Amino acid sequence: MVIYATIDLPANVIEEVEKVCSDINARDSTFKYKFYKRNEEELRLMIECKDKDEAWRRITWLTHKVDIIRKTYLRYAVVQK
Repeated sequence: MVIYATIDLPANVIEEVEKVCSDINARDSTFKYKFYKRNEEELRLMIECKDKDEAWRRITWLTHKVDIIRKTYLRYAVVQK
């Protein structure tokens, strides 16, 4: 079972968010992420997490501390697959 922290964002911020995620991954190898295009106007950032607590911590940190995400996110959730 895999837990994902998901954050939906406008498609026009992908380069800035990719840079932030890449920088985080360079410092923390457990930060594994990928992007999915939801439609022409939205993308979904999916961050693999070990449990729901880690997923909420990462969502909370990203949506409150990272300016480009804080200013533009549309919605977020924890998803179990």
